[in-house]
Amino acid sequence: MTAVHLQTTGMRCAACPPRIEAELHLLPGVKRVVVSRDLGLTSVMFDEDIVGVPTIRDRIAKAGFGAEVVIQGHLWEVAQSVHEHAVRKR
Repeated sequence: MTAVHLQTTGMRCAACPPRIEAELHLLPGVKRVVVSRDLGLTSVMFDEDIVGVPTIRDRIAKAGFGAEVVIQGHLWEVAQSVHEHAVRKR
């Protein structure tokens, strides 16, 4: 299982995150999606043998939003990177 966190731009209202989540859940291989409008962040867990990051980014763009990869890797690597980033911000 792989995870990617994407900085997501263009979210203006509370309806935007559910729209992105719905679009991404249409992709085969996407297991979990969490979108935060406040953070401007979309987090996706997916099976990299079925779907890739370019397809995920394209689907977000199709929904009318911008997306740039912030962190990508296997779940443990991503969790460790997020933790290290949070510790540095303290």
